[in-house]
This record gives sequence, C-alpha cells and structure tokens, in this order.
Amino acid sequence: MSEAPDRVTRRHGADADEDAAAPRTAARGRRRAPKGNRDVDDALAGLTVPPARRLFGRRGAVVLLVCLVALIAGIGGYLVLGGGDEAPAVRLPSTLRVYPSEGELLALSDRSRDKRPLSQGEVFGADLARRSFGGVTLTATAPRLDTDCASAVWGQRVVEALRNAKCTEAVRAGYAGDQHVGVVAVFNLNDSHQATRVAEAMKVRGGFVRPPVDKAPFDRLGTAYSRADASVEGHYLVIVWVARTDGGKPADLRNDDLINAKVALGTLDRFVYRRLVEIGGDQRATPNRTGTGTGAGTRPTTGTRPTTGPGTQPSTPTTQPAG
Repeated sequence: MSEAPDRVTRRHGADADEDAAAPRTAARGRRRAPKGNRDVDDALAGLTVPPARRLFGRRGAVVLLVCLVALIAGIGGYLVLGGGDEAPAVRLPSTLRVYPSEGELLALSDRSRDKRPLSQGEVFGADLARRSFGGVTLTATAPRLDTDCASAVWGQRVVEALRNAKCTEAVRAGYAGDQHVGVVAVFNLNDSHQATRVAEAMKVRGGFVRPPVDKAPFDRLGTAYSRADASVEGHYLVIVWVARTDGGKPADLRNDDLINAKVALGTLDRFVYRRLVEIGGDQRATPNRTGTGTGAGTRPTTGTRPTTGPGTQPSTPTTQPAG
C-alpha cells in the first residue's frame, strides 16, 4: 500500500497530489478518534481513495465516446429528415406503384435538354386548381416550391437518392374534397435513371413525401389506408398520393373511388408534355398505363395529353390498375 501514492504521482503528476494525500489524512484522524470507533477507523484506513483522473481513465473515455456518438447521430438524424422544429411523422402509403418513363419522353430523359427551372404556377396553375374525375372532385390548397428538396421528404434513403440525383426543385400541393384527400409532388432531377433510383428508394419504404401542410385533412395521409403512384416522366418524378378522409378502404374494386382520385390528380403531369413540345420531342402523348402494386408497370390511360394548350379533362380510362 505504501507504493500506491508514488505510482499515482508518476502517472498523473501534480494533479494527483491531493488524492494521494487522502489516506495519510485519514490515518492522522484515526489517532484522534474516540476509542469506541477504532474498528471503523481501521476499516476506513485500509481503503484507497482513487484519484479522479484514474476513475475517469478508460471508463470515463468510453462514456464520453458514447455521448459523442449519440450527439452526432441525433444531429445527423435532424439533418437527414430535412430539419424543422420537430421530426416528421413516419407516414407511408399502404401501396405504392412505380411506373418507368415512357419511350415518348426519351427527349426529356436528361435535364441538360430541359434547363428551365420549374415554377409553382407551371405545375399548379389556376386552371389546375380544381380536378374532377369519376365523381371525385378535389381542390388545390397550399401549393409550394422548395429548392431544398430534402425538406419535401423524410427518410435517409430518399434524401440521399435526391442528393445523388441533384434535385433542384420540389413542387408540392395538397388537394382535398368532401371525402378524399391527396398530395401531388414533382421533383426536378438530373436524369430519368436517377429519378428511377429515387422512386425505388420510396418503394422499399426508405422514406416518402411530406405533405405541404400537416393540418387536417392532410395529417391523415399515411395514418390509415392510402395509395400512391410514383411516375418517372423523363427527368421528373411525379408522386400522386390519395386517401379517403375517413381512412376507409374501397370494398368494390369495380367502383373504386381511390382510382378515380388518382386519375384526377394524375393529369397534373401535363407540364411534362408541354416541355416535351418545347424542346421538339415526340408530341404523341397517349400513354397506356397498367401496373402492379409492388413493382414497375405501364401507365393507365388518363386521356388526351396537351400539345400547346392547356388540354382537356381526361376521358374514361380504358385500363384501370387493380389498386
């Protein structure tokens, strides 16, 4: 025991002097203690008071490292989820269909041929504020454009995919009716390949679109049954997400109101075909869409696409997806 103070001093220098002197102070106190406490004093005298720096040593370093890792992870999660005062709720559609880009949009497959930035009015203009199909009517609210695409989504996988795709704009709007609610989001990406990568990140549930507002009825999206389409259209990715306001699931697929809601909002991609005309691409705009709930498919017909004017309302689909 007599060697302990010297060993502490050699390792830690002057900082350990006070800790090393503690046993000697206790010993002097023992001689002054009443006789009846001698056994207690003898027991205490055999204890060595470990210096603070020795206690910190390896155990303290491990604790500090764990705290730093937790702090970094928390900051990273905050940044990955796009910032904000609170982390967004993890809300996903019940089913998501991914549609690849059509051959007619080949001229738009790379943004180098379509450099003009998107605008909110181009995607959600006044003539597109009210959409109807099959008895479902939806009215636009809270349109917005963000140049920080990460703020329009949640989920690390999707954020990274958007970053790799060099996303420059995310344009979103909410659409609501008496019995239905929906969100349309458009992402301006580097090329069709990267747009597909973003859609795939969403398909494997690595994140999804955040509604432009988190108030009723849009706060119900993802909390009950809902459906979404992710359509790659040239270098754009168009997301359509719909649900019933009561969260119900259609019982009759022959009269599926959620399909009608998706078709109504699906016509908001007409800006893509206007841009196709601008750059002298294929003006034949009559895609035929069918698909599956888990993978890629072809797009259901939603009507005549515009060439130079605002276009017309969609005709009755000749082929409807199963859900």
